[in-house]
Amino acid sequence: VAPIDQVAAAVGGGNIVPGVITETTGGALAVCATVDHPVYDPKARIALYRHAVPGVFALLPWIPTAGMILRWFRDEFGDGMDYSALDEQAAAVPPGSNGLILLPHFGGMLSPEVNSEARGVFWGISTAHRKAHFIRSILEAVAFALRDNLELLTQTGVECRQITCLGGAARSKVWLQIKADVLQRTVRTLRCEETTSLGTAVLAAIGAGIFPNIEAAIAAMVHPAGMVSPDPKNRATYDAAFRKYKEVNRKNFVD
Repeated sequence: VAPIDQVAAAVGGGNIVPGVITETTGGALAVCATVDHPVYDPKARIALYRHAVPGVFALLPWIPTAGMILRWFRDEFGDGMDYSALDEQAAAVPPGSNGLILLPHFGGMLSPEVNSEARGVFWGISTAHRKAHFIRSILEAVAFALRDNLELLTQTGVECRQITCLGGAARSKVWLQIKADVLQRTVRTLRCEETTSLGTAVLAAIGAGIFPNIEAAIAAMVHPAGMVSPDPKNRATYDAAFRKYKEVNRKNFVD
């Protein structure tokens, strides 16, 4: 039986042992944490699935709208810019987007809190903000949501030892650096970002007898590309911005 898409993506990302986390920023933001026993969130915020590896499980918190917000902004306000141009604009803005914060709930909120009525909010807008600030705030919002969910996993007792970034956003050096800075953790990248297809191919290769087990298949088919380390000078800025993100989120959609 084939696993669900995010479990297949985890296989394609080499995420098959506890302590390894993969995050996929495509249209949505999906986090996959591998655990060696069932872990249940008493508030039912984190879905639990069987992993593709026998006897192993996967926790999957996710945000319905992530990369699709950037696409929406590009289509509606981008004036013909492609994603590379959006990256260039975002890179020209200092960390924290001069106080502009996005709540990325364009399709409701599922994790770490559940509120189907939540909606997107650009908070802190002033006349000093330009299009580039809105672009960077979108990238930062996804990173804040990722940190929020990694903290939820940690509170649930899940170890987050290694983080690998997957999906189309992993092609963006600016977005990878923002994630590393917001998390204050080194993030890994792979040669193939579209790991759902790769993970399916890994499992098919095992089923066809090409490899004896999943470890051998991953060693042959999953290849690291590099690592992005956090910039220490951005830590205070992003810690403060993340606190404000959580405060605004709580006031609008949690309390």
